[in-house]
Amino acid sequence: MSDQIKAHLFEPFFTTKETHRSGLGLATSYGIVRQSGGQICAESALGQGTTFRIFLPRHAAPPAATYEKPGPRKNLAGTETVLVLEDEVSVRHLFVRVLRNLGYEVLEAASGEDAKRLITQRGANQLDLLLTDMIMPEISGRHFADWLRQTSPKTKVIFISGYLEESVHPRDRRQPGTSFLAKPFNADQLAGKVRAVLDEEG
Repeated sequence: MSDQIKAHLFEPFFTTKETHRSGLGLATSYGIVRQSGGQICAESALGQGTTFRIFLPRHAAPPAATYEKPGPRKNLAGTETVLVLEDEVSVRHLFVRVLRNLGYEVLEAASGEDAKRLITQRGANQLDLLLTDMIMPEISGRHFADWLRQTSPKTKVIFISGYLEESVHPRDRRQPGTSFLAKPFNADQLAGKVRAVLDEEG
């Protein structure tokens, strides 16, 4: 390109092409490079071609992460009785398997009505923890927990929900022995929450 064209190369709307071209390509590139603290240079010889060189500042690489040997894993096992109330079969079976592998005695129900029948047959006083999804058909997890507290006030409750904890009724959040576990979570988080709630006093 000629020296005259080169002098206007990075100006907005400058173009040597036909109409209907914006003339902003090189101007935009220039702005991006400058905002990054760099420089863009054009080397051109008429009739031979043009080379653009971009220079950007080099930043020091972050320090390599150091390996820390994990500490002893907290014992999450238990022998308490837990009722898992969850209408989704695959999810319920996953919860049950995780807790049984840790030594808990686990009861399971797919609905509030099923859980009521199970509790009536077995006796609510033998239940240490209710693990329930908040959104359930027929009887919600919260309404079932209200029913359970009337017959077994010492049974602790963990509400599971994909919503924020603020979606839990304030009265439930203040209820002793009641906790919340937000989806998604992994097996270790489930086991840790169950153990923590069971270990709480009151």
